[in-house]
Amino acid sequence: CDNPIPNPSFLYVNGDKSTIRGYIGNLSEFSDKKFVIPAEKDGVPLKKIASSSFYAMGLSGWEVVIPDTVEEAGSSAFAQSGISKINMPSHLKTVGSSAFYSNSIKELHIPSSVTSIGSLAYNANQVTTGDIWIYNRTASGIDYSKIIGYSGANRTNLVIPESKNGQALKTINGSAFRYLSLRGGITIPNSVNSIGQLAFALNRLDWVDNGDGDKTGPFVYSRKSGGGFDKSSLLQYAGYQTAMV
Repeated sequence: CDNPIPNPSFLYVNGDKSTIRGYIGNLSEFSDKKFVIPAEKDGVPLKKIASSSFYAMGLSGWEVVIPDTVEEAGSSAFAQSGISKINMPSHLKTVGSSAFYSNSIKELHIPSSVTSIGSLAYNANQVTTGDIWIYNRTASGIDYSKIIGYSGANRTNLVIPESKNGQALKTINGSAFRYLSLRGGITIPNSVNSIGQLAFALNRLDWVDNGDGDKTGPFVYSRKSGGGFDKSSLLQYAGYQTAMV
């Protein structure tokens, strides 16, 4: 069955049984370390998980089951909860900023129904299968020209893909690789012509290859409109001292 608990202690937004906002029960109510969110309340289908609903819940090693009726996961909805496994509902449309940030999710498949993903939504996870590089989503589909995040388990010597599905990478969004404690180095493809604010902040990189093979330091340079970079214009510092910013 979808929910093994007859009367789970879930909280809902006042006057809106379609939006869940938290849980105040005892996790011992659940079996097999599987946190199952109810699909409906008094016959009303669940549509939204409100911001911070399950933030830092202490679900280390747990699986979370979200019903397919859910269309929106609010900002920080499951952030820093220790989750190791979670499904993305087939009707999901909107994923808020930091919604699944800093968990231990190993497999991630973002459905094609998603049209909006906020910053840091899936960052700082342990993904090895599925959506490791998080690309921008729009009503028209996946925009492979813009990376907005990284969910992967590997944090050492990353090589950012130059293209995917025939689309060259053009933009790295602000905060795309922020808070990841990346080590070693990272290679930015020459195709990139725009890098957002704090895209590589709060890391521990020894070097950044801006596309020319130079690995002399953790420096990110301003990009040129046609691709490539301008070494006379420092954009960001991606080394350990960034943690002091």
